Amino acid sequence: MPFLISSAKGRLFLDEEMKDQILPTLKCPPGIKKGCLAIDSSMENILSICEHLLYRFVRAGGLFSEPNNQWKDYTTLNVIKRYGKLDEMGDLTWFSEDIKYQNPSSITRGWCYLLSGTLHRFFFKEWDLYTNSCPLVNGDYHWWLQDKKGNVIDLTEEQFILNDIHSCREGGYKRDPLGLSYSVKTRNIAFTILNDLCGEPVDINIISVTGYQQ
Repeated sequence: MPFLISSAKGRLFLDEEMKDQILPTLKCPPGIKKGCLAIDSSMENILSICEHLLYRFVRAGGLFSEPNNQWKDYTTLNVIKRYGKLDEMGDLTWFSEDIKYQNPSSITRGWCYLLSGTLHRFFFKEWDLYTNSCPLVNGDYHWWLQDKKGNVIDLTEEQFILNDIHSCREGGYKRDPLGLSYSVKTRNIAFTILNDLCGEPVDINIISVTGYQQ
């Protein structure tokens, strides 16, 4: 039976079992010197990266660093303003600089491509990017990962469940990774994960912004 890896209130779940005891560790990808981040799609590796994405980015409300040319000016790795809180009239309301755009009642809102696109960099040999037009914000899309067995990694489905939408992946189809700012941000997120978990420094310049499927 296919499994689902998801999250609720920032905590990692495998089907209905909370995986809050995952200790994120990761062996450096064997092709890292050629810029390839592909690693074995073991459950241990998948859960480790998923947990670190939730810990380092979602639960923390994003990552913010000083300007650095290597990051191509994308030092703020967070959702964008339009995923802020909606008031009763459907208009966006803003938060203080300490919260930086995150909707506190739905902390995964706006993270779907950044998380899925980053995971795809590590697991693209066995997992595909999927998307559909099931938006909470007009003109947006939902993104997740799915393999040929029907297993799913969707760390942000909770944003739909909280809005009483229980079919957020219906009509999904495979898509190539996005380019432009999205590819830079997923590269920077993957770089952060590698430096946090691999135990040895990684040169960001060897990680391709686009065309990483080797």
